[in-house]
Amino acid sequence: MEGDQAFRVRHAMLASLDGLEQAVHSIGAAVAAEFGDDAVARVRAIEADAQMLRRVLLPESMLDEVIEVVARTNGLPVAAIRGAGRSKPVVAARWAVMAIARKRGMSAPEIARALRCDQSSVTHGLRRVAAKLEAAG
Repeated sequence: MEGDQAFRVRHAMLASLDGLEQAVHSIGAAVAAEFGDDAVARVRAIEADAQMLRRVLLPESMLDEVIEVVARTNGLPVAAIRGAGRSKPVVAARWAVMAIARKRGMSAPEIARALRCDQSSVTHGLRRVAAKLEAAG
């Protein structure tokens, strides 16, 4: 029940944010012509704030950079980490992304959405990482 309410609030906030971003974007050129560079700087600041708010509301977008770094470090394409491949290198990289995401405070459903997989796959991966870390101790 609480999760549904949070989803509805997040969805409503995103819809409002979409409208704000469209309005700011459409008035940007008019503001520049009418009020000069200082006003343009203020519009740019509003756009940056909107992007930051979007990252808060859509935490899975925060994982894009992590996925890219993990993919590059492991010599894998990003699509492999987000895909359904089950080779050991791909699974290990995916588990690394899951562990980093969890450390950043993302929930299992949020991680699952970002990686386009089931929540049970995320919980399994997190358990396996925890077990490996404990064994390495």
